[in-house]
Amino acid sequence: MGEPDSFCQLLDKYFPKLNVSNRAVPGSQIRSVWLDYDDYIKPSDDILIIAFGINDHSNGAEYLQRFEDRLEEVSLKAIQEGKQVVLVGFPQRNKLWEYEDPASTIAYNDVVEDVALKNGIPLVDIYSAFESMGENRQVIERIFGDFIHHPNGYGHRIYFSYLLPYFLEKPTRSTEIPEYIVGEWSDRK
Repeated sequence: MGEPDSFCQLLDKYFPKLNVSNRAVPGSQIRSVWLDYDDYIKPSDDILIIAFGINDHSNGAEYLQRFEDRLEEVSLKAIQEGKQVVLVGFPQRNKLWEYEDPASTIAYNDVVEDVALKNGIPLVDIYSAFESMGENRQVIERIFGDFIHHPNGYGHRIYFSYLLPYFLEKPTRSTEIPEYIVGEWSDRK
């Protein structure tokens, strides 16, 4: 993702000592990393932001246990290699999209949270962050560039804002980071 306002690019901008790379592949699922771990995770990686589920959950309840097992295996393998891991949930896709099942969204996010809690891995609860914006149609337009599930620049700033605490080395005023937006929209419905 090369957009200047993607959360990866924002992390790269504010933490130039880090080598931030986005290895996301459109449509990929945890199965991809689980099968080809060494193609995705490099020995030089120090911190992994593992954000899966948004494509996986379309497989429904019958895939849920496999998703959990694979997410946990990938996360623990990275930790055993000395890498820091942060798990990231995913937002509710547009409920009007014919392929969306809100119950699966909740179930898969619950699994991401369970894997994080069970293994002491930090969790960024993007589902709750986006849900706190309200249920109106305007929210979908404000955070999803495709009106389905791909975050636009504003949506990426939400991701960035929630990931930021895991990268800060010292107390930092929010005014020092103009892209930081957590709380900016919390009272809007």
